[in-house]
Amino acid sequence: MSIKKDWAAKVLKREKVANKTYELTVSKPEGFEYEVGQYVNFKFPEPYFETKDNMMRPLSIASHPKEDVLKFVVRESESDFKKMYKEIKTGDPVSLFGPLGNFIPVEIPKDQNIALLISGIGIAPVLPFFKKLKDEKHEGKIKLFYSNRTPDIVTYDKELENYPLGDNYEYIKVLTGVQKRIDGDFIEAHVGDLNNYVYYIVGTKDFIKSMRTALKDKGVDNKKVKIDNFG
Repeated sequence: MSIKKDWAAKVLKREKVANKTYELTVSKPEGFEYEVGQYVNFKFPEPYFETKDNMMRPLSIASHPKEDVLKFVVRESESDFKKMYKEIKTGDPVSLFGPLGNFIPVEIPKDQNIALLISGIGIAPVLPFFKKLKDEKHEGKIKLFYSNRTPDIVTYDKELENYPLGDNYEYIKVLTGVQKRIDGDFIEAHVGDLNNYVYYIVGTKDFIKSMRTALKDKGVDNKKVKIDNFG
């Protein structure tokens, strides 16, 4: 894994992947090495921005370490940073500080049952995680609970629906605009014995708090819960 430092990169492509949601592909700096589930502090260098807003944000890496580019996902908002993400052009310079974090273990027991509780653009590290599990011929069950308000903002929907992880994989899409939010009973209905799984939670602070409370109230050992808080 690379040492933590600033890395210079350039924008290669910006692609809309859901309503108000973009995937940004940037060049992978020579020598930059990372593990699945890590993130960088992503920055638009000065004086590219004329704003008082802090133009650096932590972003999960949405590409797999074997890929020769780096990918990131962001959803539009009123912040200057996310407005710029929408407007950035091919060839523009960016700065990456990292790699950072240890959300996903390098070694995962082959028979471990995994449940992912994800909201919104928290989906960013999931596809590289799935590739890791596929490459390692993971044998445990994999349940993806993916929460969004409406279907138009579900990111990577087709890829997630059809990901080749075999019969042990289940994609559980939750649209909170028309469905009840994910809670302990809902998770239990899909996994059975809750303590037979390890839980990976990615989302806003409110979503993470809700999921932690739901699992705690059901008696899940806190050591089985891993968290990546991007908001």
